[in-house]
This record gives sequence, structure tokens and C-alpha cells, in this order.
Amino acid sequence: MRDTAAHLAWRAVLAIGLMITFYVLALAVIALLIAIPVALLWFHASLGSLKIAFLCAVGVFLILKSIVPRPDRFEPPGPRLTPEAQPRLFAEIRAVADAVKQAVPAEVYLVPDVNAWVRHRGGFMGIRSRRVMGLGLPLLQVLSVPELKAVLAHEFGHFHGGDVAIGPWIYKTRDALVRTVSELHDHSQALALPFIWYGNSFFKITLAVSRHQELLADRLATGVAGPRALADGLRAINEAGFAFFPYWKGAVEPVLAAGYVPPITAGFEQFRKAPWLAEAMKGALAEQAKAPLDPYDSHPPLAERLKALGVHSTAAPERGDGPRAHSLLSGLTALEAALATFLRQGPATPESPMSLNLGIDPGGLAPLPWEEVAAKVWLPEWERRARRFTRFLTGVTPGALPELDWLALGTRISAAHGEAPPLQSADHAVGLALAIVLFRAGFTMESHPASNREMNGLGQHVKTFEIREQLGKSSEAASAWRELCAQAGIADVDLGDAVRQPDGRKGRKA
Repeated sequence: MRDTAAHLAWRAVLAIGLMITFYVLALAVIALLIAIPVALLWFHASLGSLKIAFLCAVGVFLILKSIVPRPDRFEPPGPRLTPEAQPRLFAEIRAVADAVKQAVPAEVYLVPDVNAWVRHRGGFMGIRSRRVMGLGLPLLQVLSVPELKAVLAHEFGHFHGGDVAIGPWIYKTRDALVRTVSELHDHSQALALPFIWYGNSFFKITLAVSRHQELLADRLATGVAGPRALADGLRAINEAGFAFFPYWKGAVEPVLAAGYVPPITAGFEQFRKAPWLAEAMKGALAEQAKAPLDPYDSHPPLAERLKALGVHSTAAPERGDGPRAHSLLSGLTALEAALATFLRQGPATPESPMSLNLGIDPGGLAPLPWEEVAAKVWLPEWERRARRFTRFLTGVTPGALPELDWLALGTRISAAHGEAPPLQSADHAVGLALAIVLFRAGFTMESHPASNREMNGLGQHVKTFEIREQLGKSSEAASAWRELCAQAGIADVDLGDAVRQPDGRKGRKA
């Protein structure tokens, strides 16, 4: 306890010292900006002196405007969880809080991230604030209950160590510093230089302290849940973090934007089992292991944290069939819908960066199984996108794709839309139209979240957005494609006519 008190006192002195130094620097620059025009006007009044005085006055105004602390207006990062609705989860939270002799947070929120965090929110500079916790839905999905306890103990370790109490002083100074640099950079890059210099030192010092605080919180967590549970939890979080962003952006967001809510948790489980993701994960983890320490990172490298716990592999632990932490939640489907609804209407925040922020009335959200996503989300969206290319695709038929001048087609599309290189533009336009035509001909598309958007039918798997590369492999590939088009009855379908007609009934030639 004595070491903790001494460390807390040292961090408090550091936080206040850095804040005072920043404001001394700001006031010194303001004094200089006032002295320069006064001296010029006193000794040599001229039009040039007046211009300099005006520029200095603007600089003074911008600095004063930037350094004034803003009140902390807390925006909920997701739907709020309550003890009444989630008794099993809060029983675990309360047990861990008691173990580290800390109060249960006043508010707990469900967020769309593989993360957990604690904050002081509200009040001014941490005064009259309240404790807030965020728990990611995918975090609860990938952790076992013992691992969740370890992560919760780590987060309570920030309360125990005083990190959260001191945080507002650091965050407010950091925000004022960033505002000052931003404002002055547009006004005068020379004026911004002293603040940029101080900012580099400020971030390196405060983030080095943050990394040390993370290790101290890890140490406390091992005393509550044991080193193995924390190490396994950290490794599981690290791996799931790589997978969640592409899952959310590529699979979930399009469904939410279309007005539906899919089974988010079940979809993430499917997505994480995709073979191609496992290969990509190996490369990402290998690159992470080789990356040097980033002085601007708030967390130590995973390998360093695991080494302190006696573990030397960053690979995710082998998983059995034991229950995951999301089994502590009551009404998972309703919570997924509540989270989706919040993201459709709520603001994006640092704690909830996945918010769609579409400003759309969420009342129309409807549940949609992943099996129906292709027909109700992807195909309508592809029809909408493909209509932009109607005039370029007119006269192009599937059966004639082996002879198509792809470069010429892509050049015309790129000249009109300028969104991608010519061949990529041609692949995109033809891929959209061909998927629509195949779907209307009875082909299906796998709808699971990790689907590679293949069209399946007649015993064949067609990657419509890669058809140019496939046809260019050999004359046999071109012959096989013509035969498939003939069997499907789409050889002479005009792609431009097909994407022009929503129902596709006028897409075929007689």
C-alpha cells in the first residue's frame, strides 16, 4: 500500500507539473505576442507594424480560446446495462470489485469492441465525476468467465492505482495542447512550433507512464484471477481484435445500414472460423511480434505483458467447450438489437468508434438471419451500385466476356467516375452485373459473414469479381465459361439491360 501511495503521489505531481508547464508555455507565448506589436508600434508605427499587430492579436485569441478547459460532457457509448436486467454479469463485477476493495461503477455500457475500459465521467477535471465502465459485446464472446474476471480486475486496477482519478488532468491538458497546435497550425506554423515541441515530449512522458500503469494493473489482476487467466484473456483479446474490425465493417455495418440487425455474436463466431482469416491472422501476429516499441502507444507490447506473466507465446490459447462470458448476459438477442439500434442513431465516440451515426430513425430495424443477408442486403445493394454502369455495360454479354476488351471498358468507367484504375473498375462493374444476372438465373450466394461472395449453381462456384483473371488463365477456362453460360441460359443477356431493370425480366434477349 505504501508503494501504491508513493506511486500515486508521484503521478499526481507529474500530471500537475505537466499541466502547469503547458500553461506557462502558453502564457509566455501570449506575452511575447503582446510585447512584439507594442514594441513595434512604440518605436516605429507603420502599416507593416499594424499588420504584425493584427496577426499577433489573432494568435493571442487562438491560444486563449484553445487553452480554456472544456467541461466533460459524457456521451453514452452504447446501451446501458443494469443490475436488475443483468444480475449474473453484475454479480461477477461486484465480486471482482470487492476483491480489490473498489466501488462498482455507477454505470456500465455495452459497446461494439473487443475491449473493456473504465473512466471518470462528468464533473470538472475529475471533480464530482462518476465511475463508468464499458464492456465490449465481442469481448464477452471471446473470453471465458475466469478470463473476464481477470480483465475486470485489471480495469479495477486502474481505479485502485489512482490512474482514473489522475486521468482527467492529463486528458484535459492533452486536449488543450492538441487544440492549440491545430488552431495555430492553420494561422502560423511558426507559432505552432513550440507547442509541437512540447507536445512530443508530453505524449512520450505521459504514454510511458500509461504503459507502466498497465503493467501494475496486470499485477493486481493476477492476484485476483491468477496469471494464466489473464494471459489467456490477453491473447484471446489480441487475436479477436484483429478479426473484429473487418467483421464489423464488411459484414455487420452493411446489414445495419440496410435496416436490419443480424445475429451479431453468432456471426462473429462464424467469421473467426474462416480458413482465410486464420492465414491472415498468422501474418498479422508475426508482424506484431516483430514490431518495436511505439513510444506513442498507451499499452506495452503484448509480448512484454505476457513475459511478465510467465508466458512466452502470443498465439491465442486453445479453446475447449466451456461457457463464454456472454453466457452471463440475459436476453442476448435483445441486447444485440439494442446495440444495433444505438449505433444507428447514437454519436460516434472514442469509446464507441464503430457507430454508424447515420441519423436514421432506428424504429424500422428488423432481425435478419445471416442466411437471408445475400438476398435482402447484398443483391439489392449491388443492383443499386450497378445502375451507375448501365451505359458502359450495354452490349456486353456474359458469353462474350472472354473476348471483352477489359482495359477499354475500365478506361471509360474510370474517366467517368475516377474511383479506381481501369482494370479494377471493369472488374467491379462486370462483377456486380454478373452476380445480379446469375442470381436471377437461380444461382445462390452464401450469406454467412465470412462469405467470399461466390455465386453457386450448376455445381459451379463463380467469383464474379475475379472473372477476368479466371478467363485469362487458359482457353479451356474460356470454353468452360461459355458452356456454363449456355447451361444457365445467360450467354446472351445484355448486362446493361439487366442492371437497368430491377426485376431482370427484360434482361434477356429473345
